[in-house]
Amino acid sequence: MYNLTNTDQETGIRYSTIYGNRITPEALDDITIYNGTDTDYEEIMQDFIDSLKVDVINSLNNQSYVNLNIQNSRIQEAIKIFIDALEIEFNENYEPYEPTYLYTGNGYEIEYHTSDNSLIILKSPYYTYSRLASPCFPNGCYLPDYDPTYGHKCYCLDNTFYSPDDPAPYQFIYHTETNKKTLMTTFKEDHQ
Repeated sequence: MYNLTNTDQETGIRYSTIYGNRITPEALDDITIYNGTDTDYEEIMQDFIDSLKVDVINSLNNQSYVNLNIQNSRIQEAIKIFIDALEIEFNENYEPYEPTYLYTGNGYEIEYHTSDNSLIILKSPYYTYSRLASPCFPNGCYLPDYDPTYGHKCYCLDNTFYSPDDPAPYQFIYHTETNKKTLMTTFKEDHQ
């Protein structure tokens, strides 16, 4: 068990960060629009639904003519229909303010923060070695500061996130399961 901030507690591999403009627009769209979850929306909607259920049930409990034990399934169905209708209305009017997206797929768990255009790699099938990021991301690594000699082991992205025009800032990646070393074909030779 590891007890460091911004570190995978099971593997000891540090989380890492990189700006969204360093990966391809297609990869960023995949993380946000196509396969990402707006975590702010999910949290707001769940809080709303939970609060509404409590309010409706409390209101019904206060009515002396309602026997919740007999009508519970009908009440639950009515609540579901009502919440579904409100959710449709909410979705039509929802305008996120600097949302955070969570992408999970292909062995990755990545947060994308629109407020500062940053990706945080929380899980990956690969790792590399980079220097620590700024104090605002304690113990986490900044992927563009690739340093195979003095860098820290941190999660990273594979070749599919980069293009030849804007290549990966690190030369090698290692598979988290096998530690097999792989050359990044999109590595920028003059990076260092």
